[in-house]
Amino acid sequence: MKKQLLIVGLWVCSGMLCQPVQAQSVDKANEEYKTFVRLNNENGDKGTLYSTLYSCYKEYVAVLSSLKSGNPSYDQAKSALRDIYPYLQQGAIYNSQKGSQQNALLLAQAYIDVPLMEAFRTETFPKDNYYPTMVYFAASGTFNIKDYEKAIVYFQEYLRTGEQKNRKDVFTYGKSMYKYQELCISQNSARRSSEQLSFGFQSFIHGNQLLHRPQRQ
Repeated sequence: MKKQLLIVGLWVCSGMLCQPVQAQSVDKANEEYKTFVRLNNENGDKGTLYSTLYSCYKEYVAVLSSLKSGNPSYDQAKSALRDIYPYLQQGAIYNSQKGSQQNALLLAQAYIDVPLMEAFRTETFPKDNYYPTMVYFAASGTFNIKDYEKAIVYFQEYLRTGEQKNRKDVFTYGKSMYKYQELCISQNSARRSSEQLSFGFQSFIHGNQLLHRPQRQ
């Protein structure tokens, strides 16, 4: 499938995929996985395919969250997430091309989140040349729905790719988040949330500026 640029500038996150992750048994996750494999093998409806894929992803993430390493179900969930990982990118691109930007964002976030999970801390996932675009899409979309704590993680991941195309925009986003934090504190609103984000803002704005200064010619 030809890749096209994902559309940035998301302001809402709604639709059938926007559901909270809840702890479920590995059996439910396995059922979702089997359904996804069947739909993929049958070349079924892509919308249903990627909706099932995201449900499968959520179920396995819930398994990881509720169990500890060494548990057979935990290991099974890790293995399944490795298997579905490439399809998350495909699903994000498909939904973006079809104009379903909220679903595209959810799948892009999932695609970036898997390698960043603690469960995969010592593992390496393949990343193609389109990876920086996926990360930037996830970062800017997450910023626009005002999930700043998560957006910081994605913006930092974008900077780690070394891609230069949107680097200036990344720091513009970072400064906007920093100003928002200061406003919350000055108005004595969302103080606890702002304090929790404080280190992330400072690290993002100041630490990465030094690391990613333009090189001298």
